[in-house]
Amino acid sequence: MIEEIDVDEVLLPNLMPFPGTSVFEQAVRDRLFVDEIDLDNMWRMTGFRYHNNVKFYIKPYKMEIEELNEFREKFDRLLSDMRNRKNRERQYA
Repeated sequence: MIEEIDVDEVLLPNLMPFPGTSVFEQAVRDRLFVDEIDLDNMWRMTGFRYHNNVKFYIKPYKMEIEELNEFREKFDRLLSDMRNRKNRERQYA
């Protein structure tokens, strides 16, 4: 779909379930966190922040982390290829 609609820029960050959101509640309830999370001391954690799309915090129900990593790599390659193509088009326009 991304290739089909030919947008100028695509941003797809990895999902970060922040406390107080329904996604966070779901992750806690269904044990979807990738790493052990100390819910009482989350505010002290230094690693719970944006990591340039290389870290996953929760996993989908029917997907292993390995598959999620493969998807991220495939998506990042697609974006890189699109950016390179658009840069070439701008150079020769």
